[in-house]
Amino acid sequence: MKDFDNVQVEVKNGYMDEEEIQAYIKYLENKHPDETLKSLSITIDGEDVDLDYVFQPQNFERIRRIRKYHLVGGRVLLELGFEVSKSHAKPRLSLPATWI
Repeated sequence: MKDFDNVQVEVKNGYMDEEEIQAYIKYLENKHPDETLKSLSITIDGEDVDLDYVFQPQNFERIRRIRKYHLVGGRVLLELGFEVSKSHAKPRLSLPATWI
């Protein structure tokens, strides 16, 4: 395994120059801009390549379920919403209401 810009890269079944490896790293970074690439395994299969990659784990944000009940026309309307526990999070998101 070689290290390219903090990405562990392994090439299987052949040789690949550094320029081509960097191109695959840039391809994955552009395809997944919100992720940080940790490792990349490139398997050469004739004219094709298989890319097996792993991203850095993301921080987990605790999610709390919020329930609101509304009485509408003699039926109870349940509204589910989710709230992120970080203080700088966006306002609560309400999902579509469901009759129960």
